[in-house]
Amino acid sequence: MATRAAAHATLSPHMNGRAAIWAAVVMGAMGCQCQQGAGDAGEPGRVISMVRQRTLINGTARVDVPFDLTDSNENSSLSLLANDGDGGYRVINPEGHRDGTAVFRGVPDGPFLVSLNGYTLQTDESTLDFGIVDLGRDGPLSDGGTALALAVSHLTPWVAFADVLQLTSAQAGYVSVNLQAYAAAPPDAGATAAALEVDYLDACATQRARLAPLIDTGAGDQAVVSQLSTTALTDDAGVVLAQVRQLTGAATVSPLTVLDQGRTTATAALERLNTTATTLDLRLSDFDTARALVHPAAVTTSATVTVSVLPFTADEGLYTATADLAVLVPQVTRDDLTVRLEYGNPWPASWPQVAAVRYETSVTYGFPDGGSRAIPVVMVTSDLLPALVGGPIRPQVTPPTSVLVDGVPSGLATQISKTPTISWSAPGRGTPTSYGLTVYQLSRVGTGPVIRLSEEGFYETVERALKLPLGQLNPGGQYVFGVSAIMAPGTNPTRAPFKTRLPYHSATALTVLIQVGP
Repeated sequence: MATRAAAHATLSPHMNGRAAIWAAVVMGAMGCQCQQGAGDAGEPGRVISMVRQRTLINGTARVDVPFDLTDSNENSSLSLLANDGDGGYRVINPEGHRDGTAVFRGVPDGPFLVSLNGYTLQTDESTLDFGIVDLGRDGPLSDGGTALALAVSHLTPWVAFADVLQLTSAQAGYVSVNLQAYAAAPPDAGATAAALEVDYLDACATQRARLAPLIDTGAGDQAVVSQLSTTALTDDAGVVLAQVRQLTGAATVSPLTVLDQGRTTATAALERLNTTATTLDLRLSDFDTARALVHPAAVTTSATVTVSVLPFTADEGLYTATADLAVLVPQVTRDDLTVRLEYGNPWPASWPQVAAVRYETSVTYGFPDGGSRAIPVVMVTSDLLPALVGGPIRPQVTPPTSVLVDGVPSGLATQISKTPTISWSAPGRGTPTSYGLTVYQLSRVGTGPVIRLSEEGFYETVERALKLPLGQLNPGGQYVFGVSAIMAPGTNPTRAPFKTRLPYHSATALTVLIQVGP
């Protein structure tokens, strides 16, 4: 899912975070419907309380680290939009504290919007938890300039542009899922040894506010280097059905203490591992049927099944980037496939294994007066491995249906208001626990054929309609709306949206390209 995770990512970027666009809205882009500073102490209405803290999970403890909400860098994009009684919104700014708590005063009865780092939640809760969960301990972090020189030996003969090296230190909270991609030079094809010079920060998939946890053997950290080796799954005629990456070798790099702002050398002699097996009954034909519900012009671009290991616990869902045990990439994305995966696992047997299917589709939009741009969306099906492979693997939720923009069917190109209402009906399959609305803007770069795509905001709600506030859309701008059905039955999306539990499933429908009125 784009979105809720992206707001999390701005705080702890497991993936690319989007800009904090709401700051511009709060600064007056919403025009006369906003009353800056309204809702201060003394005004009648409810008090909405919020807590924001980072919960760090490691092998020995859970540590809560509060965000300093008196720091303008932490609260500049945090705001609440309350109904002003005239169909618009007024801004209520937070009263923030160093202990990670904040209050919004003078909030009228009824639902309101609360926004952080491009993510906006529609809710009516009086107590909100915008905390996040991360891997590791509360230790030193690197902001760059740190290099790791890693000599790896006993590789399974390297398959160029397919094999993967991973570096993980769960206690420290450092995970690199594609280490060789951040080296000055990857291993040569067929190599059984390699010397990698790695940018330690860029390679980190578990950054915290664009900082990388430092591995320190003196703090009890251990680091594991592992290789995913690639083979081709073929039919009796030799036709390649899928690419399969399976963990074949690993080594513990100990002792390893990474020197901040310096260069650390280490060696890893991989050992072959005993393997376990799991069988996937992947019903790609069902995913292909759901593709048609994304948009009439949607085409499939890729399908991937990943089996990963979650450090320490699954109680917090997919709370961190994880090391992979096996990856299946079908070459034909509409044919059913049964595959037996065999992989090693160098981590404790008590650590839960999870599996996730990502079925990506794309819709290409022609821009007025020439040029085009594609928008990709991903259908996700994920759960603990035993639950997911206990039967046929198919979508558990499909895209929402009957999407309307200002009451007009989303398949019709039309001009809309600057504060449109987007509504939809429930999907044909699954029971969503919430819905997401992603605002995509398409704009021309200069006078040429290049069209820029930007995600301008994401809204989450348990309702099946949402009115966008003034200032979210630019007059005359070209937009596409993505409406996602999210099914995460262990999650409380109206109170603690960033703490998502397993299972987690989502699917998105896209509208046509729509122009905002002047």
